[in-house]
Amino acid sequence: MTSSIGRPFGTRRISSRLVAIVFAFAFAFLFAPAWANADAPRTVLVLNSYTPQYKWTDLLTQGIRRELQGVVPEERLLIEYMDARRMADDEVYFEQLFDLYVHKFGVLRPDVLLVADDSALTFALEHREALFPGVPIVFCGINSRTLDEVEAIPNSTGILEGLAVAENIELIRAIHPDTTRIVLLSDRTSLGAGMTRVARALIESEPRGGATIEIWDDYVFEDLVERVAVTPPGTVYLMLGIHQDVSGRYFAWADDTPTLTQRSNAPFYAMFGMVLGDGVVGGAMNDPLEHGSDAAALVRRILEGTPADAIAVTPSAEYRPRFDDAQLRRFAIDDSRLPPGSEIIGRKPSFYDQHRALVWSVLLVLASMGVAIVMLFRSTVRARRAEEVSRVSRTNLQVEVRERVHAEESMRFLAEAGRMMSESLDYPSTLASVAHLALGRFADCCIVYVLETDQAEMLIVEHVDPTKQQLLEQVAHDYCARWVSSAIGKEVTRSRTPHVTSDVTEADIRAFAPDDRHYALVRALGVRSAIALPLVARDSVIGFLGLLSTMPARRYGPDDTVLAQELARRAALSIDNARLYHKSLDSIRARDDFLMAASHELRTPLTPLLLQIEAFQRLLSARGFAELADRLNVSLRQLRRLSNLIEDVLVMSEIQAGRLTLDRVRVSLLDVARAAVAQSADQLELAGCSVSVSGDGALVGRWDKARLVAATRAILSNAAKFGAGAPIEVAVEATEEGARLTVRDHGIGIAPADRPRLFGRLVRIAPITHYGGLGLGLFIAREIVQAHGGQLCTEDAAGGGARVVMALPLDETSSTPHIDAPTAGVTTS
Repeated sequence: MTSSIGRPFGTRRISSRLVAIVFAFAFAFLFAPAWANADAPRTVLVLNSYTPQYKWTDLLTQGIRRELQGVVPEERLLIEYMDARRMADDEVYFEQLFDLYVHKFGVLRPDVLLVADDSALTFALEHREALFPGVPIVFCGINSRTLDEVEAIPNSTGILEGLAVAENIELIRAIHPDTTRIVLLSDRTSLGAGMTRVARALIESEPRGGATIEIWDDYVFEDLVERVAVTPPGTVYLMLGIHQDVSGRYFAWADDTPTLTQRSNAPFYAMFGMVLGDGVVGGAMNDPLEHGSDAAALVRRILEGTPADAIAVTPSAEYRPRFDDAQLRRFAIDDSRLPPGSEIIGRKPSFYDQHRALVWSVLLVLASMGVAIVMLFRSTVRARRAEEVSRVSRTNLQVEVRERVHAEESMRFLAEAGRMMSESLDYPSTLASVAHLALGRFADCCIVYVLETDQAEMLIVEHVDPTKQQLLEQVAHDYCARWVSSAIGKEVTRSRTPHVTSDVTEADIRAFAPDDRHYALVRALGVRSAIALPLVARDSVIGFLGLLSTMPARRYGPDDTVLAQELARRAALSIDNARLYHKSLDSIRARDDFLMAASHELRTPLTPLLLQIEAFQRLLSARGFAELADRLNVSLRQLRRLSNLIEDVLVMSEIQAGRLTLDRVRVSLLDVARAAVAQSADQLELAGCSVSVSGDGALVGRWDKARLVAATRAILSNAAKFGAGAPIEVAVEATEEGARLTVRDHGIGIAPADRPRLFGRLVRIAPITHYGGLGLGLFIAREIVQAHGGQLCTEDAAGGGARVVMALPLDETSSTPHIDAPTAGVTTS
């Protein structure tokens, strides 16, 4: 457990120190012992900040000794204790300690210096050149310096102890969810100031709400004891570094911690494992023994030849949840509230833990006796069972064969049902498929009754006997609606389960028939068994499926019901899909009609508005109002952009509705390119892109100029968007099959994986937050080019960027290589 030291260890009297340093090094050079050579045993100096009576330091030193045993001879392992906790901020003491170490280690020069805790590291760094020049430093127990600060120390490595304040606060909140106040105990020594600083930074970063966090560091120990004795409910204490109170009284953890915890009616937590057993409940704690061992392992690596700077600094010691069983019981804390993997000290072992070998021996004996009994019993009944098994196996085999055949037939039937019902999305076809499937498989009559949303009905009836088809249709048309409102129909609708009548009797027919005529018709059909099933789709009953058997040998049972339910489920899904398909087509048509109408309506007032603003801008410029003209130009740009967006939506709607028309006239492809550049001038200027247009002006074809200008403008917009600040080249050239217009930019380019979807509708290959756009431009451009019988594609561009190529035939009869067929629904004039 460590804290920071707030300032250097006092002002040095340079003149007196210089003499001592020179004398020490001269003495070391002239009278160095014989073992000071490359092959001599290595010496390690452990510089502890505190005393061996301090439990943290004692356990840390034990870990160091354990790790270096057999590596460094005992007489070469030098251990010093600075006693910085009791002598905190005593400049005279540290000056005298420096004089002592100058004299002592001028002769006993270590090969590696291991400093434990912040005081020792600060002292070693302040006097490194005077005491330990060129000696690699391994540090541990450091929590007042950041990782960046210690990594900047040359010729050093080590382990940051860290300060698990946040982890312990989170643990306290989890164990004590009703806590209203968490008090952090520290002091105002320079050693405790580091912990207090870290804790205050944590409090400032904490979100508002929940338990409040306080820091107590201004107290006399006796007053603190009285203060914790009257702690209000809902308070939990977390001990940081306590070294002295404001009166200078030394805080002895082993003696003073029990005094605080015993007087307090609130739980105490800490992050140092050494205080477990002194009344502290526990916390996310480190282990000084392991910490010292890990630091000594780094010393070993340096002694084996690894440079200290080549060993990465460990950013934090390991903190594990550890608790005292006596305090858990004192504050009624159940184990279920502890973090997984928690270690609990002081808990008496259970009977099983104390007598594990005996318990397992008894269980083994009992298990052996049980096995013997079971084997004896099995031997006595084996012969009797053999006869029974022989008799039953034949029966079971026959039943299994029948069930397997039935299951295979059912699977084939359902597979065929799924195939037939998926072949068409037309209502009559789907319903007829359901009726045909049921006939012959397990029904002689089938009735499919579908309720439409507007309360109309759709009815399909099929009879295996054509002579009784008309009779079945008469029964279904006259009485199906009545059956739905009957008691049986309402129960099937409510429960969503089938109604099965395995054996239809005269009484059943009489109870079912609403009148004598219906009774006579049903009786004439000769129904012997019946199943009525609801057609359920999306938790709504959309109709009913009726299966009737007229054969005396066919009686519907559980297996038939299960198969019929599966058929009804698939039929309902197929009918619902067909219904949704037609509704979606209607919705798409309505949407496309609305978009076209809205685009036309928006474009009608926008066009004269653009013309008026352009005229007004020219008038302002002509009369010398340049500033107003420039401001008006900003609005004009946005109106043009809005006009282009409306035009894109209109064209996309025409494409989706199959109404894209072409007004073909003889036009120069170079004129098309120049017109597109002129219409894109605003966007190109904002993007900082210069445009060069080259090509043969005599290259003429029969095209729709306005459509091709819009397609080229979309390509230029894409180039300006992804190649801002770079030039764009537009080239027009003739090919063997027709003409080609190429737009080359120097932007971010197009990844090969994005090319297959580049021209898709509403597709963006870059985040919208960076580049914006609706994802329509290249889609519309491709559709327009394909409508001309051409092709739009991308090619690799040397040096980066992208090249988009528009290949066009010169007229309707010519073609370009690998050109897709014109888009369906496009007309030309």
